[in-house]
Amino acid sequence: MEAQPPNPEDPGDSVNRSQHIFVSPHFDDAVGSCGGTIHRLVTAGHGVRVLTVFGGAESPTLSQPAQVLHKEWRLQRPVSFRKAEDASACEVLGCEHAVLEIPDAIYRIDRAGQHLYPTFKSLRGSIAPGDRRLVRQLADDLIPMLSGKDTVVYCPMAIGEHVDHLIVRDCGRLLSATALTVIYYRDFFYDRNRRRPVYDAGLDRNDATLSAVELDMKVRAFLKYQSQIPSLFGTKAAARSYFKKIGRTESFFQAPQSAGAKGKRSLS
Repeated sequence: MEAQPPNPEDPGDSVNRSQHIFVSPHFDDAVGSCGGTIHRLVTAGHGVRVLTVFGGAESPTLSQPAQVLHKEWRLQRPVSFRKAEDASACEVLGCEHAVLEIPDAIYRIDRAGQHLYPTFKSLRGSIAPGDRRLVRQLADDLIPMLSGKDTVVYCPMAIGEHVDHLIVRDCGRLLSATALTVIYYRDFFYDRNRRRPVYDAGLDRNDATLSAVELDMKVRAFLKYQSQIPSLFGTKAAARSYFKKIGRTESFFQAPQSAGAKGKRSLS
């Protein structure tokens, strides 16, 4: 199957799948990257769910990045607050939402109690050795949630190389080997200073150009993540400007399917 974003004129013909799962590393990633397409699919009558992976509770001892971000967010217990933001954003778009209890990279520790990502620099580029098991763990956790051949799974391209995005992207690669349809989406925010972001070779790209209504719904939903706007964009006006200039087009990439994976669901 080619990765075809829904046609705004006839979305039922261009996407004939019934269940669409947008796997979001953090609470704002799927909505910021695919909010217009999510609204389009919901409007066309498809089942749509945003599944946030790294929604576990804060650790008692905060890493340096966590300390800085907590101060910027002005929140003592940000995870519960961000969960509520996510619920509000998904309500705007009319989709379901769910959260896994895996802590964000800024909170994760190893067996010795040391932070796996103690600096902002360590959050980009490569997954810590103690974290690599999460790729398969996440895939194993997702398989029972997926309803078979009528399910399309959307994972981030991880163009900014944030470790949480890399983990979810690599999980998508495992899922694609089980005969599931996996489509990657271009991560919002990380593309704003990249005129030509680097994408995986060999994937077919399809762009969804949002209508005025779809763009408006996407922006309305994203503005529910009020704790994130100061650190990401500075102001609501700057966030709106970003989405009007860059976020009006949402890009999707078809994941390759393993030749011998037809009908397969187990990762063991």
